[in-house]
Amino acid sequence: QVHQWRNESEKEIEAAAHAFDMSPGWSRAVVAYTNALERAKKFEEARKAHERAIQQAPQDAALRAFYAQTLWRLKEKDVALASVEKALRILPTYDWAWGLLNRWAPSCGQPQRALEFCRKLGDESPGESRVWLMLVRLLAEPNQSAERMTAIDKVLSLDPRCFEAWDVKAETLAKSQKFDEAIQACERGDRRASCRE
Repeated sequence: QVHQWRNESEKEIEAAAHAFDMSPGWSRAVVAYTNALERAKKFEEARKAHERAIQQAPQDAALRAFYAQTLWRLKEKDVALASVEKALRILPTYDWAWGLLNRWAPSCGQPQRALEFCRKLGDESPGESRVWLMLVRLLAEPNQSAERMTAIDKVLSLDPRCFEAWDVKAETLAKSQKFDEAIQACERGDRRASCRE
C-alpha cells in the first residue's frame, strides 16, 4: 500500500504480484494485485490474474465478483453480468454483487434482469431468507405490491426476527392504506426485534 500512496505503480505491481504468486487463490492477494494492475491500466493482465485465481478457487464468490468488475471495465458486459450471477449462485447473500447486477443490467437494456435472476434464485433456494429479502428490495414498483407482500411473508416465515422485513411490511401496508395492519406489523416487528437482544 505504501507504493500505492507514493504513486509507485511498478513497485506496487511487483509487490502485489509476489503475494499473488505465493497464493493465487487468496482473494485479498488477488484483489490487491488486480487493483494495482487496473490502476496502471493493465486490464488484460488483471483479467488473466483473475482467471488464474478462479481456477485455484472456483467457489470463491468475491473472486468472481471482482472478475466481473474487471470484465465490465473491459467493456465485456454480457460476460461480466454472467460472472456476477455466478458469484450470486455461490453466495446468494452477497450484497455487493447484487448491487453490481442491479446497477449494470439496466445499462445493457435489461432492466428486469436482477429481479428475474432473484426470482430464479428464490425458487432454487427457497430456504434462504436473505434471497427473499433481496427480492423484497427489488420489488419496488407499486404494481408489484402483491408479489412484494408474498416475498415479505416468506422472509418472515424463515426469519421472524428480521426487522427490515417487518419494517418493509409496515411501509407496504401503509402505502396500501391498510393503516391498522401497518401498525400491527410495526408492533410485531418491535416485539420480535426486542427478543433478539
